[in-house]
Amino acid sequence: MLLKLVSICVAFATLAAIASAGEGKWKKEDNLVILTEDDFDKAVKNFKQMLVMFHAPWCGICRGFMKDYKKAAEILKEEGSKIVLATVNGDIEKGLTKRFNLPGFPIVKFYRNGNPINYTGGRGAKNVVKWLKKQTSNPEIRVMLFTKVLLSLCAITVISLPVTHGHADEYNYEKGVVQLDESNYYKAIKRDFKKLMVFFYSPRCSICRGFMKEFQAAAAKIKPAKEGDQIEFASLNADRAKTLLRALRFPGIPVLRFYRDGFAHPYSGGRTADDIIDWLHKSADKPSKELRRI
Repeated sequence: MLLKLVSICVAFATLAAIASAGEGKWKKEDNLVILTEDDFDKAVKNFKQMLVMFHAPWCGICRGFMKDYKKAAEILKEEGSKIVLATVNGDIEKGLTKRFNLPGFPIVKFYRNGNPINYTGGRGAKNVVKWLKKQTSNPEIRVMLFTKVLLSLCAITVISLPVTHGHADEYNYEKGVVQLDESNYYKAIKRDFKKLMVFFYSPRCSICRGFMKEFQAAAAKIKPAKEGDQIEFASLNADRAKTLLRALRFPGIPVLRFYRDGFAHPYSGGRTADDIIDWLHKSADKPSKELRRI
C-alpha cells in the first residue's frame, strides 16, 4: 500500500513540476500583475486562472472600475485564492490591442487554462469576486481540489490540472446545424468543437431567413478535407441572446464567424452554399496568427 502511494505521489509530483515550470517574476502593483506584450502569452500559460483588464488611463470608466478591481484582488489575496488579477495598459501595449481587435476600453476577460471568456459580472469588488468564484466552482474544479488533498499527503503543491473537454453529442441539431444559445456558446467554440462555423441571426430578419437556407445546405454538403477534420455548423438566435450579443459587440445581424481552437475569423465570402464551402476550404486551416483570439 505504501509503495502504491509513493508511486502516485511521484506521478503527481511530475504533473506539478510541469504545471509550475516557467513561473517567473512578474511586475506587480496593488496585488495586480502588470502585463505587457512581451509577457502576456507567458502569463496566460502560467496562470491557470487569471482575470485580465485591458484599460486606458484616459478612460473614466476604466479609472472607476480599477478601484473595484484592486479591491477584488486584495480580497482574493486575503482569502488565499490562486486566482490572479492582471491589467494591460492598452495605450502602451498597442500590439495587444491590435492583436485582439479591442473595440474600446475597458475590456475584461477571464482566462482558465488558456481559454478566455468575457467578464459578465457587475461593478464593485464583491461582484467581481462573486463572479470569479462562480466560474471556478463547477464540477471540473473538484478534480483539482481532490488533487490538492492527495498531494498534501505527499508534501507537495499543485497549481492546477487541465479541464476535461465536453462532448458534441450534448447539443441539439436541426437540419444538420448545432443549435447554440447563451448557456453553451463559449463551451462550444472553445471546448467541444475544434472547427465551428457560427451563424448569428434573427428570425425577424429577411436576409437572415434567406441565408439560413444556404447555410443549412452548406452544412449538408461540406466534406472534411481529411478524415477526422470535420467542420461543424451552428446557429444562434440573437433575439434570445441579447446579453451575449452585447458582449460580442456586433454592429448588427446577420453575422457569420468561423472559430478554430479559440480563434475567430469573420466570414468574407458570398451568400450561396457553395460560396460558404469554398471560403471554408480556403480559410479553415489558415495560420493562427491570421485569426483573432477571443
